[in-house]
Amino acid sequence: MKAKLDSINLVSDNPCELKDFYVDVLNFELDEQRSHAPGFFLIKGGTGCNILIQQNGNAQTAPGNNGFEIGIEVDLFDQYFERLTQSGCQIVADKQQMGWGKGAAVADPEGHIINIYEYRR
Repeated sequence: MKAKLDSINLVSDNPCELKDFYVDVLNFELDEQRSHAPGFFLIKGGTGCNILIQQNGNAQTAPGNNGFEIGIEVDLFDQYFERLTQSGCQIVADKQQMGWGKGAAVADPEGHIINIYEYRR
């Protein structure tokens, strides 16, 4: 099984303003095709790790989240999900089949959200 850090997810009360900061001030590139204004933006991180900005209230929540989540792309999604379930970690969003692949969300021991997903190839 392999995993890679794929995204840092920021929950924002003002996603457009935050997007402008990362694009206009820090000079990251906006992925317009995968962004959905005004509540969701995908910023290309340049190193393979992207920044996702989404409207507060649209994201999963768990104690300790503090508006910060990480996204981990995995192979063998079902095996990873089973491993997480067996570990006793809190399942925040049960596994789902989506148009782009599979996904789920769990909370780490301090409540930070970890989105795990496998893209359909």
